[in-house]
Amino acid sequence: MDNTVDVAITHSPPKGILDNIRGSKHRGGCEHLFAAVAAARPRLHCFGHIHEGWGAKLVTWRGETASENPSHFTDIDNGASVVVESLATLRPGKWEAPEMIREKEARVRGLMADGYRRTNHVGGSSDEHPIERGRQTLFVNAAIEPVDGEEETQLPWVVDLALPADIVTGD
Repeated sequence: MDNTVDVAITHSPPKGILDNIRGSKHRGGCEHLFAAVAAARPRLHCFGHIHEGWGAKLVTWRGETASENPSHFTDIDNGASVVVESLATLRPGKWEAPEMIREKEARVRGLMADGYRRTNHVGGSSDEHPIERGRQTLFVNAAIEPVDGEEETQLPWVVDLALPADIVTGD
Protein backbone atom coordinates (compact mmCIF):
# COMPACT_ATOMS: atom_id res chain seq x y z
CA MET A 1 0.00 0.00 0.00
CA ASP A 2 1.33 3.41 -0.99
CA ASN A 3 0.38 5.92 1.72
CA THR A 4 1.58 9.06 -0.04
CA VAL A 5 -1.74 10.93 0.14
CA ASP A 6 -2.41 12.68 3.44
CA VAL A 7 -5.27 15.00 2.46
CA ALA A 8 -7.78 14.64 -0.38
CA ILE A 9 -10.25 17.41 -1.22
CA THR A 10 -13.06 16.91 -3.72
CA HIS A 11 -16.33 18.61 -4.51
CA SER A 12 -18.53 15.54 -4.10
CA PRO A 13 -18.42 12.63 -1.63
CA PRO A 14 -17.41 9.07 -2.31
CA LYS A 15 -20.34 6.67 -2.54
CA GLY A 16 -21.47 5.45 0.85
CA ILE A 17 -19.82 8.12 3.00
CA LEU A 18 -21.93 11.02 4.33
CA ASP A 19 -23.81 11.09 1.04
CA ASN A 20 -27.41 10.18 1.96
CA ILE A 21 -29.96 12.28 0.10
CA ARG A 22 -32.91 13.29 2.26
CA GLY A 23 -36.24 12.00 1.04
CA SER A 24 -34.54 9.38 -1.11
CA LYS A 25 -33.03 5.94 -0.64
CA HIS A 26 -30.28 6.89 -3.06
CA ARG A 27 -26.77 7.98 -2.24
CA GLY A 28 -25.24 10.98 -3.97
CA GLY A 29 -21.60 9.88 -3.88
CA CYS A 30 -19.40 8.54 -6.65
CA GLU A 31 -18.34 4.87 -6.68
CA HIS A 32 -15.20 5.65 -8.71
CA LEU A 33 -14.17 8.28 -6.17
CA PHE A 34 -14.73 5.75 -3.39
CA ALA A 35 -12.43 3.29 -5.21
CA ALA A 36 -9.71 5.93 -5.57
CA VAL A 37 -9.94 6.97 -1.91
CA ALA A 38 -10.01 3.33 -0.76
CA ALA A 39 -6.80 2.72 -2.73
CA ALA A 40 -5.03 5.87 -1.48
CA ARG A 41 -6.37 5.76 2.11
CA PRO A 42 -5.58 9.38 2.98
CA ARG A 43 -5.70 10.59 6.57
CA LEU A 44 -8.40 13.12 5.64
CA HIS A 45 -10.89 13.36 2.79
CA CYS A 46 -12.90 16.60 2.79
CA PHE A 47 -15.82 17.26 0.45
CA GLY A 48 -19.27 18.83 0.31
CA HIS A 49 -22.06 18.97 -2.29
CA ILE A 50 -24.56 16.75 -0.41
CA HIS A 51 -25.77 19.26 2.18
CA GLU A 52 -27.81 16.80 4.22
CA GLY A 53 -24.68 14.64 4.58
CA TRP A 54 -22.87 17.28 6.71
CA GLY A 55 -20.72 15.64 9.33
CA ALA A 56 -17.55 13.70 9.98
CA LYS A 57 -16.89 9.98 10.14
CA LEU A 58 -13.68 8.20 11.06
CA VAL A 59 -13.61 5.11 8.86
CA THR A 60 -11.52 2.05 9.65
CA TRP A 61 -10.56 0.12 6.53
CA ARG A 62 -10.70 -3.66 6.16
CA GLY A 63 -7.51 -5.39 5.11
CA GLU A 64 -4.22 -3.93 3.98
CA THR A 65 -5.39 -2.81 0.53
CA ALA A 66 -8.62 -2.03 -1.27
CA SER A 67 -10.64 -4.97 -2.56
CA GLU A 68 -10.89 -5.80 -6.26
CA ASN A 69 -14.20 -3.89 -6.54
CA PRO A 70 -14.07 -1.40 -3.65
CA SER A 71 -17.32 -0.29 -2.05
CA HIS A 72 -18.47 0.99 1.30
CA PHE A 73 -19.97 -2.47 1.92
CA THR A 74 -16.78 -4.47 1.32
CA ASP A 75 -13.91 -2.18 2.30
CA ILE A 76 -15.07 -0.46 5.50
CA ASP A 77 -15.09 -2.06 8.93
CA ASN A 78 -18.27 -0.37 10.17
CA GLY A 79 -17.96 -1.95 13.62
CA ALA A 80 -14.61 -0.19 14.13
CA SER A 81 -15.68 3.09 12.45
CA VAL A 82 -17.22 6.01 14.33
CA VAL A 83 -19.43 8.96 13.44
CA VAL A 84 -17.72 12.02 14.94
CA GLU A 85 -20.73 14.26 14.25
CA SER A 86 -23.67 14.43 11.86
CA LEU A 87 -26.92 16.29 11.54
CA ALA A 88 -28.58 13.29 13.22
CA THR A 89 -26.36 13.66 16.30
CA LEU A 90 -27.24 17.36 16.56
CA ARG A 91 -30.89 17.55 15.56
CA PRO A 92 -33.76 16.17 17.63
CA GLY A 93 -35.28 12.97 16.33
CA LYS A 94 -38.98 12.32 16.06
CA TRP A 95 -39.03 9.73 18.87
CA GLU A 96 -36.38 11.13 21.22
CA ALA A 97 -37.11 11.77 24.87
CA PRO A 98 -37.48 15.41 25.98
CA GLU A 99 -34.21 15.34 27.97
CA MET A 100 -32.29 14.17 24.88
CA ILE A 101 -33.88 16.94 22.82
CA ARG A 102 -32.83 19.53 25.43
CA GLU A 103 -29.26 18.12 25.44
CA LYS A 104 -29.03 18.37 21.65
CA GLU A 105 -30.46 21.91 21.63
CA ALA A 106 -27.92 23.00 24.27
CA ARG A 107 -25.08 21.39 22.29
CA VAL A 108 -26.14 23.18 19.10
CA ARG A 109 -26.34 26.53 20.97
CA GLY A 110 -22.79 25.98 22.23
CA LEU A 111 -21.47 25.10 18.79
CA MET A 112 -23.25 28.06 17.19
CA ALA A 113 -21.66 30.35 19.80
CA ASP A 114 -18.24 28.97 18.79
CA GLY A 115 -19.11 29.38 15.11
CA TYR A 116 -17.53 26.09 13.99
CA ARG A 117 -17.25 22.38 14.77
CA ARG A 118 -13.73 21.27 15.71
CA THR A 119 -12.30 17.76 15.67
CA ASN A 120 -8.81 16.87 16.91
CA HIS A 121 -6.66 14.09 15.44
CA VAL A 122 -3.10 15.02 16.44
CA GLY A 123 -2.53 12.36 19.08
CA GLY A 124 -2.16 12.81 22.80
CA SER A 125 -4.79 12.89 25.53
CA SER A 126 -7.05 15.41 23.76
CA ASP A 127 -7.40 13.19 20.68
CA GLU A 128 -10.69 11.36 21.04
CA HIS A 129 -10.26 9.49 17.74
CA PRO A 130 -6.60 9.01 16.72
CA ILE A 131 -5.99 8.24 13.04
CA GLU A 132 -3.77 5.31 12.17
CA ARG A 133 -2.13 6.04 8.81
CA GLY A 134 -3.23 3.64 6.06
CA ARG A 135 -5.76 2.00 8.38
CA GLN A 136 -8.19 4.89 8.90
CA THR A 137 -9.51 7.93 7.04
CA LEU A 138 -11.39 10.87 8.50
CA PHE A 139 -14.15 11.82 6.06
CA VAL A 140 -15.58 15.32 6.48
CA ASN A 141 -18.65 16.55 4.62
CA ALA A 142 -18.15 20.29 5.06
CA ALA A 143 -21.22 21.52 3.14
CA ILE A 144 -22.29 24.64 5.05
CA GLU A 145 -25.37 25.72 3.13
CA PRO A 146 -28.57 24.75 4.93
CA VAL A 147 -30.54 21.76 3.78
CA ASP A 148 -33.55 22.75 1.62
CA GLY A 149 -36.37 24.13 3.73
CA GLU A 150 -34.20 24.82 6.78
CA GLU A 151 -33.00 28.22 7.91
CA GLU A 152 -29.97 27.31 9.98
CA THR A 153 -26.59 27.36 8.22
CA GLN A 154 -24.43 24.33 8.94
CA LEU A 155 -21.17 24.92 10.79
CA PRO A 156 -17.79 24.97 9.09
CA TRP A 157 -15.27 22.39 10.28
CA VAL A 158 -11.87 22.95 11.86
CA VAL A 159 -9.78 19.77 11.70
CA ASP A 160 -6.57 19.43 13.69
CA LEU A 161 -4.55 16.71 11.97
CA ALA A 162 -1.07 15.34 12.62
CA LEU A 163 0.97 15.32 9.41
CA PRO A 164 4.46 13.92 8.76
CA ALA A 165 7.31 16.24 9.73
CA ASP A 166 8.63 16.46 6.15
CA ILE A 167 5.31 18.01 5.02
CA VAL A 168 5.18 20.46 7.90
CA THR A 169 8.82 21.56 7.57
CA GLY A 170 9.09 21.32 3.78
CA ASP A 171 12.10 18.95 3.90
